[in-house]
Amino acid sequence: MLSLLYFDVEDFTSPPGHPSHRLPGEFARIMTKHRFGGGCFHIMGQKVRHMIRHGQDDVIKAIAAHDVSLHYDRGSIHPTTAEETSQLPWHEAVSRVLFRERPGVDLLMDVFGKCSAVTRHGWIWSASIAYAAGRMGLPFFNGPFWPTGHGVVWLCNNLDIRGLEKNREKGAELLLDQVYYDTPKFEQRLKQVLKNLEELTRLTDHSSMFGCHPSYTLYRQYVDYNFSKGRNPKLIDLLPPTERGADVATVLKNFERYIVALKAAADVTWTNVADIKRRYMYRPVRIARRHVEEFAQRVLECRGPVYTDVLTAAEGLCLLARAELAPVERYEVPTVMGPLSASPQPPAGEALPDEKALANLAGSLIDCVYGTGFLPAYCRLPGTEIRIAPASLAVRLALAFLGADAEAVGPLDNVNPAVLDNMGVDMPSTEWGAHGPMYDGRRIVEEASGQAWTLKPAFQRGDYAEDVETASYERPMILTEWAEYDGHVVSY
Repeated sequence: MLSLLYFDVEDFTSPPGHPSHRLPGEFARIMTKHRFGGGCFHIMGQKVRHMIRHGQDDVIKAIAAHDVSLHYDRGSIHPTTAEETSQLPWHEAVSRVLFRERPGVDLLMDVFGKCSAVTRHGWIWSASIAYAAGRMGLPFFNGPFWPTGHGVVWLCNNLDIRGLEKNREKGAELLLDQVYYDTPKFEQRLKQVLKNLEELTRLTDHSSMFGCHPSYTLYRQYVDYNFSKGRNPKLIDLLPPTERGADVATVLKNFERYIVALKAAADVTWTNVADIKRRYMYRPVRIARRHVEEFAQRVLECRGPVYTDVLTAAEGLCLLARAELAPVERYEVPTVMGPLSASPQPPAGEALPDEKALANLAGSLIDCVYGTGFLPAYCRLPGTEIRIAPASLAVRLALAFLGADAEAVGPLDNVNPAVLDNMGVDMPSTEWGAHGPMYDGRRIVEEASGQAWTLKPAFQRGDYAEDVETASYERPMILTEWAEYDGHVVSY
């Protein structure tokens, strides 16, 4: 199993001389001492500006020996990036993310010489943030969807790397923040963490471990408590959290014991975010017909859209539409996003008027995707009032592709399943103490559900089948090829 150890470095509220500011550098030096190559520091842009302003060059140098990612530029300062994107339509939200977070990426590049990802802070997440990170050439770290057995996924046409793994059956988190200062508690928790790590090596290809929030090892609260429930004090009025009374020497001693134990863990290869990206950045771009057939079979099993190891639900739907128009033995995989809104009303009727109707619906879908890059909320059959939602159209096209009997799956239009219903993943949480009144969690969840059409596992290049061609670049939305149906020539 691949793993890494990450730290959320967020404290820009403590006085400059407080030990909280020294701890990230001390942790980095301990990992360097033991040649532990899996350390990743996720740092807020505001924290980096604090480090520069107060001359913490030695801390910067120590951290720069390891991997560094942006933990959002302004962290919990309101409005947060998630609060803003929850109020904006997709394209405006993406532009806003680039405007808000690109300065932080550039800052880390200037200060540390690297920035490997954008990483989630609290529940500052939206599908548009994950997508915009990809437009900056960066994976997103710790998104909300965790398919079983996979620690790296494609989501919003960007790589998403799993963050802190939870043992959901036991409810035990792999956290040591609050126990480094207390050696008996640390020893008890360390045994639990190492046992859980051993279990994870049998369950998934990658799972990250969590080093700590450095400041939380010394404080009783997270440093962003200043911004709880939308509060937004001036920077000069920020207050440090309540002290825990922890001894720094004890924290460092126990952290070093943790590093020694992790390095000795069996069946774990320690890496970092940058290396995960290099390993997993290759995506399928050409596939054999059998993979479309596998997708169609899975759609019928689930009575709705679902991902496979090779295709997202959106990619699979587009290839079923392409096959309805002009089947081939090898298919080029397009880059396509999920719908930006749900179908506004239930589909009208179950029966299609003639044998050409399904091809015309397939053409309608392809036309929309080619023109916009997104699945439509529904496809209208030209010249009629028949409207078919993408989930229902996926079932119809899968039946046609496999030559299956419609009665085998029951009514086609009465059920329009949410994509996530078939995917075995949890809906993203939106509960977080820092969210203010402008945060619209409902919009975040709706957007996440729509872009779940873009979810599938990611694999290292050599782990795909021989009949799957991969590349490190995106395909066009829909390739400019041509097919004839109903006397019309349509690009797809």
